[in-house]
Amino acid sequence: MRQRTSPHFALLAIVVGDGKGCAPRMQPTVDSFREAHLRLLERLDQADAVLQSPENLVALLRTMRDLVLEHFRAKDEFYPALTSFLTARGDLAGAQLARIFEQNMKVQSAAVQRFFESLGRAQNQQIADGYRTVALVMRQRFSTEEKAVFPLTVKKEPRVKK
Repeated sequence: MRQRTSPHFALLAIVVGDGKGCAPRMQPTVDSFREAHLRLLERLDQADAVLQSPENLVALLRTMRDLVLEHFRAKDEFYPALTSFLTARGDLAGAQLARIFEQNMKVQSAAVQRFFESLGRAQNQQIADGYRTVALVMRQRFSTEEKAVFPLTVKKEPRVKK
């Protein structure tokens, strides 16, 4: 199977910015992630509502499959680009933080992708049993990215001591 590159990441190929710490193309990527988070969180809420019916849950999760896989694959590409951006900007602490997030998120990403890729092979009850953990991981990850990762993309002005 040929792996596609997300359209979000055509932007990241040249995300290093203008050499002055600004990356005009990073923000549209982050904005598209935020939009995807909202759509996916809505779908997770819908899945929670049908949790007692494994057949309905699996049917709903199958409708989410492509969006989830594309989103998590795009995120796998995002973290190295973010680290490069921060390094080029001279934000070594931010780059180190981005590397830590990248390592932690790789494990989560692989688990979420495996779950959604298994939708065609696993039994409905197995999927229903694993759903709660996957949903929790996704919600926590999105929250962490919104609060700690995405703010790294914004240029920080140097503090001036008075």
